[in-house]
Amino acid sequence: MYKRRFQELDQDDRFEKKARFDSFSISEESIEDKLDELIVKIGEKSTSSIDKNIEDLADIFNFDILPKNTRIVDVFCECVVEFPHKICIYSTLVGLLNVRNYSFGGEVVEKLIVNLRNHLKNGLFENARFMVRFVADLVNTRVISCGSLINLFENLVDVTMEDNIPQVRSDYFVFIVLSALPWVGKELFEKKEQELDQILNTIDSYMAKRTKTQYHSALKVWHSDNPHPQEEYLGCLWNQISKLREEKWVEHHIYRPYIHFDNVLCEALQHNVSSIKPPTHEPSNVYPYPQVVFRLFDYTDCPEHSILPGSHSIDRFVIEDTLRWIFNLNCFDRKDCATGMLNYLNLSIGAKVPLEYVIVEVMFGEMFALPKSKFPEICYGSILLDLCKLQPSTFPQVLAQAVELLFDRLDSMNGACVNRFACWFAYHLSNFQFRWNWDDWNIALKYEPLHPKPKFIAETLQYCLRLSYHAKVLEMTDILNEITDDDDDDDEENGQHSFPMNSSALLKLKIEIFVTSLLNVSSKSMTHTFSFIAKYREVLKKLGQTEEAQIWILDTIFEVWSSHQQLMVILIDKLMKSEVLPHSTVAIWVFSKANSNEFMNFYMWEILHSTIKRTIRNIKKCTKELEETRTKLNTSNEDGTAKMDDGTVITDEEKTVNYEMIEKLEEKLDSLQSEQKNLFLIILQRFIMILTEHIQSCEADGKSFRNYWYFWTMSRLQEVLFLYNQFIFKYQDTYESLLFTNDVDSNILAIFKQFLYLHA
Repeated sequence: MYKRRFQELDQDDRFEKKARFDSFSISEESIEDKLDELIVKIGEKSTSSIDKNIEDLADIFNFDILPKNTRIVDVFCECVVEFPHKICIYSTLVGLLNVRNYSFGGEVVEKLIVNLRNHLKNGLFENARFMVRFVADLVNTRVISCGSLINLFENLVDVTMEDNIPQVRSDYFVFIVLSALPWVGKELFEKKEQELDQILNTIDSYMAKRTKTQYHSALKVWHSDNPHPQEEYLGCLWNQISKLREEKWVEHHIYRPYIHFDNVLCEALQHNVSSIKPPTHEPSNVYPYPQVVFRLFDYTDCPEHSILPGSHSIDRFVIEDTLRWIFNLNCFDRKDCATGMLNYLNLSIGAKVPLEYVIVEVMFGEMFALPKSKFPEICYGSILLDLCKLQPSTFPQVLAQAVELLFDRLDSMNGACVNRFACWFAYHLSNFQFRWNWDDWNIALKYEPLHPKPKFIAETLQYCLRLSYHAKVLEMTDILNEITDDDDDDDEENGQHSFPMNSSALLKLKIEIFVTSLLNVSSKSMTHTFSFIAKYREVLKKLGQTEEAQIWILDTIFEVWSSHQQLMVILIDKLMKSEVLPHSTVAIWVFSKANSNEFMNFYMWEILHSTIKRTIRNIKKCTKELEETRTKLNTSNEDGTAKMDDGTVITDEEKTVNYEMIEKLEEKLDSLQSEQKNLFLIILQRFIMILTEHIQSCEADGKSFRNYWYFWTMSRLQEVLFLYNQFIFKYQDTYESLLFTNDVDSNILAIFKQFLYLHA
């Protein structure tokens, strides 16, 4: 909430007015506003040193005229969550204020603990992680005692001893302790070494018995660990902390301004933190999913004058974690995001690191995160563009180097990540006039069409078509026609039908004529197409009353617009939204034998995902309407009459209408959930059928079934299971008993077991 406030004021200008506020010149509210402003912006855009700014801001505080329950305490707690890369600045400031006013320091500590409890209770786990880190750093500024922090860490780590809890719960609480140790490990080592060792030994025992990492391979961007091992996130952090422990807790990239004020802070009285224990586990709790650490570069890829910390160096974790949070904070403001990441080293004391390389690695790691990236793909693409603009002499070259490395390693890349890579690369090229040295990728011509490299190029060019036009794409490269397989074979029937025609054949002919005419007449633009669909919606619904007829509608759309993949995706989504085509029918059509030649094309998977996302949106919309209606009915005053938010009294007749509406919405919600359950059943069943048929056919012919068709299909099954895991898991018992039985091939069952371990 504070990110954009007071941006027009330079920090030095504000500190020039640092005469103490007094009750005769300014109101309490105005004092709080100015302090609020200064706290939020400290450490940004200043020609003075950060140490000087902290000291000046501490001098400005006049506790005599601040209100007793000042909101400045809340400002500190909120800034810690919004600007975690400035935690050491805030801990230093709180430390200086605690020296001057012990009760104010106590208020900050008390508020921190209350907020930490609330964040854990409400499932705001990332906020809680930064709260714990701030509490830990307050030990360095003598605000909180070492013993209190040890007690907090012990309570968090004790979660690993709980029975019948999901692995992700205990993983999370171990993670927040480990991620705070780089900030406070040295202080605890010097003053509470024995207690720190006990905590680390508990974590070591937990890591040794922690075996539920079967999902690891499903979350890896690459299937191969060559040249970089794709480590599981908690295991990697534990290795980094273990190495830091061996090095006596000395790190090189955390800027600690409180060292400058050590002679002042050493006089402070410390506070003891009230005991806090994690809330008990509830089945409805959704914890952060496990991750795999993305690695793209090593020191050999970087310039000689800079040093890239090793993969098990805690400095690598500190830099990446900070950059990742700057991105998360500013991702929808691309300029601020790019500027913030490039300015990161202003808050670091370490040797020069190849920042551009680390930023690119972090950005691609976020973009390729499995099972899904946190933000829309356009966020990553637009921010990378701004980074290129801000650092035109270095960043485009680093990004081009990354693209080449990614292309070289496509052979072992996860199928879903290949899709994202192609989509992003097309967008990036569209902003650079589609210029690329395509001749360097002629090696792709040596492979079969379904090999990841030619497939990536073909799909990239298809995405480029969406952002340009056909003639422009033809100019881009001479290998286009060799990579893209445009099969223009005539339909087997050549538009001819045998006579006499039965009723089914006659209906098919009607659909072909009507839909073809409709699409041709409305082909001027998408707006025209949508308008005609809306106009003739009832006719389309009447023609498509059976599943077979609906399949014919889809077949006809494909015959007309097979060369325009983007329009195919949009049209089918529009027909589902208009309730002309059921989601289940579209899913069946995607897996039909008639589409076997198109089955591997990425746009078909866009269509399949569209069917699933529509059911999710429909359920969310219906659930929201139901909750609003229930709230409206349950809102009553003391005499029993219900009121609207604006005070309007709800009559008995309106109450009856609301009861009836609730019943209808409950029935509708049950129907939508049943539809979703059936849709996933159809999709998973079709996956099992085509994969089983493929495996059996290859074994009968004495060939290996592990070809590229198998790779892409298994990748898509894995993507569906993991991407929609929270929805599929609700029906896992049904799917396990009906579909994923013991007679299913073990390779297919392995994917399903990986999915189950996400919730184990």
